[in-house]
Amino acid sequence: MTPIPFTFPDDGFTELKGTVRLEDGYVVVRLQTSLMGEWNKEERMFKIEPSTLEDAELKKGLFRDRVCLVPKNLTLFEDLPGFLEGEVAFRVWRRNRKASHALVDAIQRAIVGF
Repeated sequence: MTPIPFTFPDDGFTELKGTVRLEDGYVVVRLQTSLMGEWNKEERMFKIEPSTLEDAELKKGLFRDRVCLVPKNLTLFEDLPGFLEGEVAFRVWRRNRKASHALVDAIQRAIVGF
């Protein structure tokens, strides 16, 4: 599946961006953090089994949409930046809406076991 670029809300001088995709039966999140976009770049990868998710949803906005993942266990996302109020919301540009919708559909099918 095509990787979908996302950002997290601004965290002071730290930029948080990356891609999310469904790969080999896992939701794969590649995250890059950097100080003011240039210094102290660090890349991390998270693999999430769809069976550990309660729900996946695409919330549409005027300019940006949000791909939201809700875990069954709240400690699952404790190391993932952007985890607030029981879900992690990847902000994606509206131009990626079709790919985001396909991703959410695929994750929902994987959650229920189809």
